[in-house]
Amino acid sequence: VEAGKPIHYCRAVDDLNDNLSNFNKQSRRRVIALLSTIFFNNEDLKNEFNHSLRFYGKDGRNGKSLFSSLLQRTFGPENCQIFSIADLSDVKTLYAVANALVAIDSDSSGRTISEDAAAMFKSLTSGERMQIKGLYQKATTVETCCNIIAFSNVLPSSSDKTAAYLRRLDIIRSDYQIIDNDEEVGANSKRTLIALSDDWFKELRSPEASQYFFELLLVESQRLIETRK
Repeated sequence: VEAGKPIHYCRAVDDLNDNLSNFNKQSRRRVIALLSTIFFNNEDLKNEFNHSLRFYGKDGRNGKSLFSSLLQRTFGPENCQIFSIADLSDVKTLYAVANALVAIDSDSSGRTISEDAAAMFKSLTSGERMQIKGLYQKATTVETCCNIIAFSNVLPSSSDKTAAYLRRLDIIRSDYQIIDNDEEVGANSKRTLIALSDDWFKELRSPEASQYFFELLLVESQRLIETRK
């Protein structure tokens, strides 16, 4: 990056971020800021920005699969974990998420999150050191730096009496559907403002898109460290 700006540029990436943020500039800035904490690798920074994104759209088809694929191409599939927040109380799930850079709950369920799962979620988003035992392994201490991102068609609920789980969620409305012109828009949604084409999808899946997304988040992470806001 140069002079606090990305070197590369990809319009399709900006379009997708706008779509997921309901074409709201303030929401988009918040999304980019929270995603940039992927680069924060210590407990102090994680504690300061300890929120997790949850994209919420009642009818779906808002670009979550495209976004999940973009994240995996940008940071590598080996650094991304697909999981369910409701399963964080499971030792195997917790171990996999704690050792990931990005954890994606691509279809977060409406079932109530247990107190144990909520406690694990809190620790992960805060970057706390956790003692975790992998399958057929001894317990090890992991310094977590995972960024948890969820997509859902319903609002979350938790049995955690302290509401720690809900306090750490940044819920972003995502009502614009990325669908073909001949497809019917969902009852609670709107048709995307993006001028869709085969070239647009090809651009979004290009190496340049991943490079630009990486640089965009890296620049934003440095801004957050400097300004703390």
